[in-house]
Amino acid sequence: MRANYYPGDGASPYDMNRLADFYRDAAHRSSGSIQIGDPLSAGPMCLLAIHSIELNLSAYLLLHGVTWAAIARWATI
Repeated sequence: MRANYYPGDGASPYDMNRLADFYRDAAHRSSGSIQIGDPLSAGPMCLLAIHSIELNLSAYLLLHGVTWAAIARWATI
């Protein structure tokens, strides 16, 4: 494996947007398990929603010419 390998290296903006849609749908489905009065029960839904946003942002950046290497560097900040 390359030292500078990034798991999404071969993904297109369309692929990233499609994956983001799956995460968004999973967040929506998991919202039914949130328990009133227990904020921790919303944690999994929040993580799914946040990852969906991150994937959409990556798709947008790829579409506008940002490289995977630059996106990966920003993820480590």
